Amino acid sequence: MPKPTNLQVLPRNIAVPDLLALMRSYTGALGVECEFCHASDPTTHKPNYASDANPDKAIARTMIAMTNEINAKYLSQVKDPDATPAEKTVTCGTCHRGNSMPAPFAPGAMAGQHHDHAPEPAADQKPQ
Repeated sequence: MPKPTNLQVLPRNIAVPDLLALMRSYTGALGVECEFCHASDPTTHKPNYASDANPDKAIARTMIAMTNEINAKYLSQVKDPDATPAEKTVTCGTCHRGNSMPAPFAPGAMAGQHHDHAPEPAADQKPQ
């Protein structure tokens, strides 16, 4: 594979194997194929990775920049000794979970109740 061109958000000096692994992680996190973001070359019918013709590529760049900023600016400040580095990192999969569009969040029946902080039973309902 030739050296990547037109990298605007990803490191310009990224090694090709690292870039391919990163792209595979994106396709898995969104449940899509390369053509979701990359325009197809009309002659070869293969993805033209450098092209900006597909508007979804601009959206992807915005989302990559957003996750990078969240991780660097905010999650890097989380000082939870019980959390692993992966638990203090957002990825595309954090929201997308294998879908090209993240599913809207719908709180469950216990909305507003954190699983670690169940409310105390009312005085008349406490076991005796």
